[in-house]
Amino acid sequence: MELAKGRPFHATLNVFNGILDFIFAVTFGLDIKETSTTAEFNLLSSLQQVTVSDDIDEAVEFPIPPRPQIFDATMVIIHSVEKTLTSPFPQLHHWFLRQLPYFRQALATKEAFFSAEIDKAVSRITNGGGAGITALENILLREQLAAKKEGRAPRYKSRAIFDEVLLHSTFVLCIIKNSPYTALWFRSCWA
Repeated sequence: MELAKGRPFHATLNVFNGILDFIFAVTFGLDIKETSTTAEFNLLSSLQQVTVSDDIDEAVEFPIPPRPQIFDATMVIIHSVEKTLTSPFPQLHHWFLRQLPYFRQALATKEAFFSAEIDKAVSRITNGGGAGITALENILLREQLAAKKEGRAPRYKSRAIFDEVLLHSTFVLCIIKNSPYTALWFRSCWA
């Protein structure tokens, strides 16, 4: 607010990023140092001033730090579902999307991230370091119990686990479509 010198500024992206931070923290146990909110705080804290227009009603534009790559990949995947559902030919549309380089890159980023996070969660579970804290750990604990009951080794990196993690993340990410706008509307009504 001090940098803006009392002038308005756009907060929609901040709200979206804050919700993404929250979702990834609940699902994967995102470290506070890895959040987009922390990156933005650090960037804005380092600034002495920003360009402010003479027009008091013109919004101040703040620099935007890069978000974690998984956030952008997740948004590409979520938007692809939305586009596919509204298409007159959803299967063809989704097939076409899967051929595009940016979409394939988003899927590869998501798969690599999920794989790495599953490795970390399995390590926490097997070492007894706070197992069951995140949604991912709870999913893996259920797999561990099912494997024990069936007399097999846990399949932590099965397609079913990846899909359940994606389903959980997607379900929670659907909040993004409404929550920021609801929060911004509510704030504007009560401001």
